[in-house]
Amino acid sequence: MLKLTQRTRLGILFVVAGFMLACLSTPSPAPTIDVNQLVTQTFAALTANAPTATVAPLEPSLTPTVVLTDIPTVPVDATAPSPLPVTHTGIILNAGDCFDFDTGAVTPLNASCDMYMAEGALIRQTNGAQISGYVTFEPPSRSDCIAGRYEPGDLAAQTDLYMCFKSNNGGTGFVVVREYRPGIPIPGIVVDYWLFP
Repeated sequence: MLKLTQRTRLGILFVVAGFMLACLSTPSPAPTIDVNQLVTQTFAALTANAPTATVAPLEPSLTPTVVLTDIPTVPVDATAPSPLPVTHTGIILNAGDCFDFDTGAVTPLNASCDMYMAEGALIRQTNGAQISGYVTFEPPSRSDCIAGRYEPGDLAAQTDLYMCFKSNNGGTGFVVVREYRPGIPIPGIVVDYWLFP
């Protein structure tokens, strides 16, 4: 058996320690990594090993629909402008004249007129038109005239009182006598009117 002296042992120990130190202190060169190549290889491996699965299409999200047509609408009641336009004021009707509420025209008695000015200051409803004898001191609204009381017969013209009407074409409005004209030889009246749109 080989006997090593203590000195020899220490020498071997120093050589081995030096060798180890040399190995640890010199860095090994880092390998060059190609990231694109790694991604391609990883993707290829995943694709090759992936189980086949069927993906169901997504259901569209169901959002409740609010239908606004179920909400009742409250109509806004129509009123006449104040003051009335010039085209609706100062209309002169003499005895024998007829007035068409739908067009605002003064004509002789015909099939389209609504209010006939009979002798004196007598107003006659014609051709199915209706004029209410239940008068108001203020201009009525459309709903007032729709709900008004209408009776057949002639009406006496009275100034500054509003009379609702329903024309022979289904229009609704009011007429107001502004002036009585005794006139010689033909009496007449001056009226303002409004036909609700």
